[in-house]
Amino acid sequence: MLQSSEIQTDKSIQLTENYRLKYDSTKNKWIEKKGYNKKGAVVWDRVAGYSPTFEWLLWDFAIKHTAKAELKSAHEIIEKIAEAEKLVSEFAKNIGRELDDQE
Repeated sequence: MLQSSEIQTDKSIQLTENYRLKYDSTKNKWIEKKGYNKKGAVVWDRVAGYSPTFEWLLWDFAIKHTAKAELKSAHEIIEKIAEAEKLVSEFAKNIGRELDDQE
C-alpha cells in the first residue's frame, strides 16, 4: 500500500488559455481542454493522449483535433490542419517557456 508521502499528484503546464498539459508520476502526458458544465463551472476534459512521449502526444492531439471536425471539402481539411499546427506550435513555445522558468 502506498504511503501518503509516496502518492504523487498530477502536474500541469498551461499551454494556452483553453488548453493545458498534464502529466503524472509515470511521466505519461495528456492534453486537457477547458469547458464549462451546465452550472457554468469550469471543467477540464482530456482531448489527447496518455502518451509516454511529448512527440506522440502532439501527434495524437493533431490527429484528433482534425479528425473530429465534420469537414466537407479539401479546403476545410487544410484549414483544420493549419489550425492544429498553429496550436501545437503554441503549445511547444509555452512548454519551452515553462521549462526554462523551472531551471
